[in-house]
Amino acid sequence: MFKHSFIIAIAFLCLGCSGDDFNQDILKPESKKNMGELLVVLDKKYWENSNIAFAIKNNFGQLVTSTPLPYEPEFNVEFVDQGGVNKIIKRHKTILIVNINPSSNINSKEIPTPIFDLWAKNQIVYKINASSEKNAITIINHHADSIKLGINQFYYSSILSFAGENKKANAVLKENHSIELKLPSNMLIKKSASNFTWLSRTKIKKDNNGDHEIQQGVLVYSYPYVNENIFSLEHQIKLRDSLLKKHVHGTVEN
Repeated sequence: MFKHSFIIAIAFLCLGCSGDDFNQDILKPESKKNMGELLVVLDKKYWENSNIAFAIKNNFGQLVTSTPLPYEPEFNVEFVDQGGVNKIIKRHKTILIVNINPSSNINSKEIPTPIFDLWAKNQIVYKINASSEKNAITIINHHADSIKLGINQFYYSSILSFAGENKKANAVLKENHSIELKLPSNMLIKKSASNFTWLSRTKIKKDNNGDHEIQQGVLVYSYPYVNENIFSLEHQIKLRDSLLKKHVHGTVEN
């Protein structure tokens, strides 16, 4: 009797997994939280001393010099051979696949389109199909900016989807500036005035050198529009410095 019941249970389980109601996305793992890491799937022979590898690093791995030292690359580029794409690799958040097939007919002007959630949830994948090494370099050089824009827009949407609803901070922003923002729930109101709002939070980051305190802040200020000259760099710097001198005091006087 037990054997027959067990067989019937298996039958119901199999029937329940078939048909149009089955959603294979449920089985996909969540992608890694490694924004800024670009995993390039490329034949290993093109990794070292290759014009393709140089084009990828030159377009995606340039140092961002607008940030404090030490400068960091726009993307941390890593290579993996096509035969090495396993379950762990497939969980990367950002993947660029470069296929070279001499028999393929490729339009170099066609912009590669993103594939979302290919192997994991909350993942973006770009595929570049090329007929030769030279063709691949042409496509990468022509469309790198479009690919980076697509990746950054995806990152932006991902960050917003995880942002909490900070009612208290938004109430102050609405009162002071008539705006609302997507903000982390743990961001606090540091200072509030009629034309100036300072929001902040503190995080602890761990690395090989120990724990580091990271202070994050958003400064919002408003001022009347008089003419186009107020948007000049000189005026903006002067306005920012005067407001921060008034509202944001350091540990040392003045």
